[in-house]
Amino acid sequence: MRPLLFLCLVAAGCAPTVAETARRQDRAAVQSAKLDKALAGLTPGPAENCLSGIDRRRARTTTFGSTLVFRISRDKVFRNDMNGNCTSGTFDPIIVTRTPSTSLCRGDIAQLIDRTSRFPVGSCSYGDFIPYTRVK
Repeated sequence: MRPLLFLCLVAAGCAPTVAETARRQDRAAVQSAKLDKALAGLTPGPAENCLSGIDRRRARTTTFGSTLVFRISRDKVFRNDMNGNCTSGTFDPIIVTRTPSTSLCRGDIAQLIDRTSRFPVGSCSYGDFIPYTRVK
């Protein structure tokens, strides 16, 4: 009986509070609004498996929660919704990716590194790369 009581107390202490849940929802709403603004005026195209090495080197990358936006030019961006737990929460991680080729492809693993401690804090994988272009 005592081990069961201990587990219940531990589980209750580890559960997020109502305030913490509300803060997470607020952060998610803010990130979603920023993502919508970044993609405003752009039209999505068919998903691609890889982002070529040339495009990747020219791109400016912005993180919106677990979504990455690779801005190639004013008229072209690629959106990638990461698979797994890649949400950065309250900190701004360094994303480290090692690829076997010059392209960044769906399924490649991204490791999150804490900027202050330089310790790994998680990992996830890339999803499909969705091109967005400005219709002229």
